[in-house]
Amino acid sequence: FFLNPDDPDGTLLEQSFEFLKSSVTLSYRFDSHDSRLEPTRGKRAVASIEYAGGLLGGENVFVRPRLNLTYTKPVFRKPVLNVSRVNLDLSYIEPFGNEDDGTPRDLFFLDRVWLGGENSIRGVEIRSVGPRLRQIDTASGVLLEDRAIGGNAY
Repeated sequence: FFLNPDDPDGTLLEQSFEFLKSSVTLSYRFDSHDSRLEPTRGKRAVASIEYAGGLLGGENVFVRPRLNLTYTKPVFRKPVLNVSRVNLDLSYIEPFGNEDDGTPRDLFFLDRVWLGGENSIRGVEIRSVGPRLRQIDTASGVLLEDRAIGGNAY
């Protein structure tokens, strides 16, 4: 369920999709943090590649490499332990192949890469940073539509 952006009363919209996605992900993870639940120092690197469609079947066909690097370090020890963390996340997604009519494949919008929310950029709404679709009425200058559409890289 999603909030209806066109209704100031905050009614919910229900969306349903019938979509088949078959994918496999290969990943490597290195983690030297001192704790899994409350790390105070250490480094983490996660490299992965996701392959969807092709021989696996499904309606989406893409390759998505991803790299996540995290560095955690204590800043102050007294009176309370304070920790600083830097997180770098790189991702790219590329559809491959053509549709039955010969046109290049497009990505399903939920498979695009998105930024925003507590796991990427705190303080902004989830999936709100990145390419946007903006439609403006040229006669009146009124903004008709403004929404994030996701991208192929971050």
